[in-house]
Amino acid sequence: MAGRAAGLSPASEAEMSELLTWLRVPPGSTLKVTLEPVNGEFTSTGQVFRFGGRRKADEQWSDADIRPGPKKLSLKSSTDYVVDVLVTFVGGTKATASVRASVLKADGSLHGRPRKADLSGAKGDPPDSVTIVLITT
Repeated sequence: MAGRAAGLSPASEAEMSELLTWLRVPPGSTLKVTLEPVNGEFTSTGQVFRFGGRRKADEQWSDADIRPGPKKLSLKSSTDYVVDVLVTFVGGTKATASVRASVLKADGSLHGRPRKADLSGAKGDPPDSVTIVLITT
C-alpha cells in the first residue's frame, strides 16, 4: 500500500509474492541464486542491501547475472542482507519464472534447505518479486 500512498498506480507497483528467509547463517557462507528457465519470456534484476540503513543498493545484479546463474553472494559475519529479485514478464502469453536459492556453508554443505519460488505473469502485468532475507551470526 505504500506505493499507492506515494501516488503510484497499482499497475506500476511490483507485487511481492515470496519471502525466503535463512536465520543464523554461519560466517563464510555463500548465497546462490538462479532464475529458470534460461530462455523464459521475462527479464530480471537483483538488488543487494546490507544492513546499515543505506537507502541505495550495495550491489546490483543484471538478468545475465541471475540467468543462467548461479549468482553467488559471499556472506560476512554480523552482517544481515536483503536481496530483492524483480521479474518483469515480456511475452504475450503467461509464463513462469522459477527463482531458486540456497545457502552453502564454508565447508560446502547446505545451511537449511534450498528454496524455490515460482512467479507467473504476462506482458503488461506488474513485475513480481522474491525477497531473500539472510540473518548471519
